[in-house]
Amino acid sequence: MIVISVLTRRLREGKTYEDFHEAWLPDHGFGFPTRVVSALRVDDDREVITIGFSESTKPRREPSSSAAVRRSIVATTGSMPWSRPI
Repeated sequence: MIVISVLTRRLREGKTYEDFHEAWLPDHGFGFPTRVVSALRVDDDREVITIGFSESTKPRREPSSSAAVRRSIVATTGSMPWSRPI
């Protein structure tokens, strides 16, 4: 099974993509096959999007209901990650 992750980040004032890349890049890999692509937003060089493709060897679980997943995320973080202002 392939897991695809899409993350966005906003760089702090004065930080560059190179700073982000150096701080984020793992020293020893992720422990499983992964391909990661990062890019800067065309009209805002402080916004970084990262797309990760990870191969999982664990057996698939039955999908949870969307409502249960949302409640779990909100209970853990206080809000949905994609609803926070960037």
